[in-house]
Amino acid sequence: QWLYWEEEVSGRYEIKRSCYDENTFSWDYPEDVSEISWSDALYPQAIYYRPRRDDVYELYRVIASVWSEGEEQDIGIQERDERIYDFRFASSNLGQSSPSPYQIQREGHINYSNGSNPFQMVDYHPQELIYRIDGLDPDLRYRLKLGLFQRSDARWKEKIKVDGTFLGEPWLNSGGVVWFESEIPAVHTQDGEITIKVIKVTGNYAVCGALYLYEYAEKGIKGADSLKASPTPTQYELYIRPISYGKMNLEFGLPEECKVELRIYDVTGRCVRTAIDRLIEAGIHKVNIEGLSAGVYFYNFRAGEKAYNGKILNIR
Repeated sequence: QWLYWEEEVSGRYEIKRSCYDENTFSWDYPEDVSEISWSDALYPQAIYYRPRRDDVYELYRVIASVWSEGEEQDIGIQERDERIYDFRFASSNLGQSSPSPYQIQREGHINYSNGSNPFQMVDYHPQELIYRIDGLDPDLRYRLKLGLFQRSDARWKEKIKVDGTFLGEPWLNSGGVVWFESEIPAVHTQDGEITIKVIKVTGNYAVCGALYLYEYAEKGIKGADSLKASPTPTQYELYIRPISYGKMNLEFGLPEECKVELRIYDVTGRCVRTAIDRLIEAGIHKVNIEGLSAGVYFYNFRAGEKAYNGKILNIR
């Protein structure tokens, strides 16, 4: 995402930096990081620090730029720290002769541009492309961005799924790049990996030219149960991982406003948490339940006429 180097300018060296723009597949105009006019700046280094929390408990990373500057007998180390709230966790320009490290299934690659335009170089498969990304943090949120392109005499349609969950069905007009973006339901990142499928609905192939996964965190108060709504689904849905790591993450979809109840029970049958007991509007909602000790729990979820029961192992 960031590139650092030293460059001679007017007889002295500066530390330059450029950020990669995934929308153009190119590097931004270089920035002078050192901003020194009286001496040389040399030997740049860049370090990503582990995630931190700010005053409102929003997660960010720090990128530290480090370099040496000065003249003999007066050389020092300089550092510049910057907060980054929207961190690109994974990225891959697809459609190359060598497959992406995240690629699980493809038939091959197509270069619609004869090598001159990276937007038009895509992976393809007669039915579905499959990619897998691991190393995800269960406590963070992720956003997927795909670059899609095709050239033919027809309009194509694709279906995007993550771990079997439907995210959308973008249309691809011939000769035009389509950027598809969607939040990843938090329940799918609890095991540290996701499987992404690009499925052909209409057209000749399933195609994809670029894959980006962004990592971030939502604002909130540590330790509090939270509820957040997203676009309206077409049916009742419940997503939950059977194993949690200190924080239970559940997501459910409501096609219409209805009464929702969510209760957590321990192995003795005692209700230890009533997470929801009220009328909730239509949409996809996320619930985080914290503060429970390690052990086996059972959940009872009711939405309208639907009822779900299951077991969760909470590990701390």
